[in-house]
Amino acid sequence: FKDQVAIITGGAEGIGKSIATRIGSEGGIVVLFDLNQQVLERTVASLQEKGYAASGYVVDISQESQVQTHIQVVEKTFGRID
Repeated sequence: FKDQVAIITGGAEGIGKSIATRIGSEGGIVVLFDLNQQVLERTVASLQEKGYAASGYVVDISQESQVQTHIQVVEKTFGRID
């Protein structure tokens, strides 16, 4: 996963958080989408404290327009999504 950009939905806790941790530990750049802002911020901070490249956005993935908007933000920020 080195230097690959991954969006993880539901990434603030549970399986999504575990996936983010794994990808981050292997050098990937993780972008978390989640509804729970408080937990999302805590998870991103925890990943960053471990030295992983991580960011997060509050996104309701049931709303296509929110998903499209935030995917564009990720593409603009990182130049791609792997």
